Amino acid sequence: MSIESLGAKLIEKALPRASKRPVQEVVAKLAPDLLALDRKAIARLDHRSAVDIIAKLNARLRKLDPEALTTKYEHMAKNPRRFFTGQPELMAYDLRELARKLKGRTIVQGDMHLRNFGTMVDAKGGLGVLLNDFDDAAIGPGAVDFNRLATATVLSGRELGLTTAQTQELVKSLGGAYYDTLGAIAHGAGGQPVAPKQILSLLEKARKVDPVAWLEQQAPKVNGKRLLLRNEGQLEVSTKVAGGVKKALGSYQKQLGAALEGYQVTDVVKVVSGTGSIGQPRFLALLERGAGDEPVILQLKGQAAAPLARFHLPGPKFSSQAERNVKLGQLLDDGLDPYRGTAPGNLLVERVRPVDGGLEIPDLKQAEDFQAVIKYYAATAAKAHANGAKLGLATAQEILDTLGPKPSFVDGLVNFAHQYADQTERDHAAFVKALATNPLLVK
Repeated sequence: MSIESLGAKLIEKALPRASKRPVQEVVAKLAPDLLALDRKAIARLDHRSAVDIIAKLNARLRKLDPEALTTKYEHMAKNPRRFFTGQPELMAYDLRELARKLKGRTIVQGDMHLRNFGTMVDAKGGLGVLLNDFDDAAIGPGAVDFNRLATATVLSGRELGLTTAQTQELVKSLGGAYYDTLGAIAHGAGGQPVAPKQILSLLEKARKVDPVAWLEQQAPKVNGKRLLLRNEGQLEVSTKVAGGVKKALGSYQKQLGAALEGYQVTDVVKVVSGTGSIGQPRFLALLERGAGDEPVILQLKGQAAAPLARFHLPGPKFSSQAERNVKLGQLLDDGLDPYRGTAPGNLLVERVRPVDGGLEIPDLKQAEDFQAVIKYYAATAAKAHANGAKLGLATAQEILDTLGPKPSFVDGLVNFAHQYADQTERDHAAFVKALATNPLLVK
């Protein structure tokens, strides 16, 4: 059976009997794994609209915190890229049937886009530009990540006013770098990507941050007492909530041992930021020990099930979603900041540092700069995927084997990314129209 016939049968099987939409021809050339299909063939296998899916995904948040949901929807309505990054479950939903059938299972970041790379302190205390968000990390096919990163690249390029020819070249560069890096790792070359000038500049900027001045900005002294900033994104909490945060951090401090021994929580604020994570509890805590010791700022962030897990793609069991984040993140980045840990209440804990940062979309307005950066990100993603072998998952060579010949892999990725970007723009338009008369998408 040809890949086209197999793809059509899988799609036809997933479609409801009453469907009036014809099964589309599979256009990808990525034998044997169906890594990229015609967007119309995989979109909405049960023909529910994006608006209906989003409404259902956010039903609980609508009941518990309608104000937070309003903020989330406002962010998503701004443009197609923010819509895409604000609800990663939508793409996971679209790909759910195919993702279960793909080979080359490894550790995936789960929400790979341009803003989820940034400067971070690694396990050895060094500074690098790495994947920096593991809320949606899971076990699954690498296609989940590189198809998402490719689509985000197209949407970002369109936002910057790039032509279709330019966004096609960007995705070709992304696919080529991913493929070549896996090949290098498979042949024992390590696969460490070479940082372009844009990444080197980002690292240099991070190194030049004055930690003392940064601390004064984040937690200035007020009447002799250091307090975290209060603003529209950092809100006062009740004594009860502050007490709960302190209690949770007590368990976390025991995990770290000497690193935070003797430190006391002296201030707590609630954080309101991000889009996809809106609705999850999120706090900043200031910890101090003595006059001569450096204060520490920690972020506590509630964790939910990864999108892949929500749609029944099996994976390893963890004691909590926070543990999943830490354990899989450690492998994806080949070691993480040792301050990353967990706290009771399914909370991820990580240290906020002055070096934290990343490139913004406007930083990539020149196509050649964008191309250099996306090649670096794609190589970083390939290296992360190859680390899945440490869990007994697919090796670099095994992932490479699923991709088929490089030209057909790259062509399929370009095709998929542009068609999914087209669909995302249509979904965004429908979402904005629905919000105009139904701001919370109440059924």
